Amino acid sequence: MKKFVFQLETFLKISIIEREKTEVALAAAVQNLIRQKSVQQLLQQELADNLQEYNTLLKGKTVNVGIMQIYNNFFTWKRSQIDLQITAVHQADKKKQDCFRALLSQQKRVKSLEQLRQKRFDEYKYEMLAEEQKQIDEIGLQVHMRRA
Repeated sequence: MKKFVFQLETFLKISIIEREKTEVALAAAVQNLIRQKSVQQLLQQELADNLQEYNTLLKGKTVNVGIMQIYNNFFTWKRSQIDLQITAVHQADKKKQDCFRALLSQQKRVKSLEQLRQKRFDEYKYEMLAEEQKQIDEIGLQVHMRRA
């Protein structure tokens, strides 16, 4: 009896390895997105705290033009940091979506190869059963001929 050999076995193994690499890349992209979002929230919280500090200072009525300019420059700088961080979050989200699409593609490839492998294995089993049945029929025919 011949052994089952799937011609695309190496391709299947390579596809599985590529899928695993894509899963790792997706996990890294998700971690990066989470990290970028936390930095964005931290910057927004800092801005809110500083605005509250500025409002407290204004209520104390000990403000001059120099202090107002310093705070204005600081708030402008902080908002530009937040804008840059929002861009970084969008880029991280896009990277995560790209990795997810690539993972879906890899999963489809592996699934189709596994289905093809299963189909070929079923065909192999059918051929082996047919061959075995043929041998049994020949043995039965020989036994019958010897008795006759």
